[in-house]
Amino acid sequence: MAIVLRCDKNIALTHEEMDNNICGIDNRICTLETSASANIANTDIDNWNCAYNWGDHACAGYCTTETSHADVVVDGDFTSAGLMTTDGNGVYNITTNNSSNWDTAYGWGDHACAGYLTSETDSQTLCLVGTDLSISNGNTVDLCGIGGTSYTDSDVATYLNGNLDTSVIPDTNAAYDLGTAEYKIRHLFLSDNSLKFTDTTDPLNIVEYSVGRTGTDITFNGSALKSTSTEDVVDAATIDITKTNHFVTNGTTAVLPDGTYIGQKLEFWRVAGTGVVDINVNSAIYIDGGNAATGPGPIVWRLGDANQTHYSSIWNGVAWVISQGGPAV
Repeated sequence: MAIVLRCDKNIALTHEEMDNNICGIDNRICTLETSASANIANTDIDNWNCAYNWGDHACAGYCTTETSHADVVVDGDFTSAGLMTTDGNGVYNITTNNSSNWDTAYGWGDHACAGYLTSETDSQTLCLVGTDLSISNGNTVDLCGIGGTSYTDSDVATYLNGNLDTSVIPDTNAAYDLGTAEYKIRHLFLSDNSLKFTDTTDPLNIVEYSVGRTGTDITFNGSALKSTSTEDVVDAATIDITKTNHFVTNGTTAVLPDGTYIGQKLEFWRVAGTGVVDINVNSAIYIDGGNAATGPGPIVWRLGDANQTHYSSIWNGVAWVISQGGPAV
């Protein structure tokens, strides 16, 4: 309801206009008493005026966005649940939350009040002599029979007498002996080809040489070493170089293979018939008519000197060096 006013003071308001004006003023007073502004105190007005005097905060340059949080820890820095810990130098980690265990330990009470041993002055010294364990307070414990009897020489002998189930390997190369010059091992029972010698000149290519047995022959790297072994050489035969002595008949021929080890020596004996013996040798060294060494090379070695029964040859690793006879001409 509007309040009626007169611009001309000489024109009076009617009684109806006066009543309406009074009702309108009453209504506005009621509106003011029930509005939020009715609770505004003078101190509120003073505070608003003070804040206004601070100036326009929009012009203060405050930070309104954040794209880098090098000095700020945010939830996105962590990918698992737990407690955040820091080393004090800006390095953060996630520690498993074991707070329930900590609460349990707290419930056990203050361990400092439990009376646990914190020092010991009555120390004891243990000394083991044989199977006797002596304690410095005067007590002695005999360990014999605890978990078995003591390990004696007899136990070692029992283990070695048919119960050895592993290789015997020393901890140092070429440092220990089996027996001595005075106290010798009586017998060694070895398997065939089981005595080994090694050449370690090149550690990356160790060469092994075996001494063994083939039938009744002692062998070195598979070749017989028996000096008493013999062979009767028949015509057109290939000579058995594992034998040392060879009996040949005049008028025959034979083939002599290359040797198998340096120092291998063969003996030839003309024992029957007439004529000469021709032996085909793939590699030989001999003394020619000019008293010069010739070879190595292939020759037909002729055993045919008058009044000569015995001939010999020795392998030098490359050729047979023959002592008598010469190439057939």
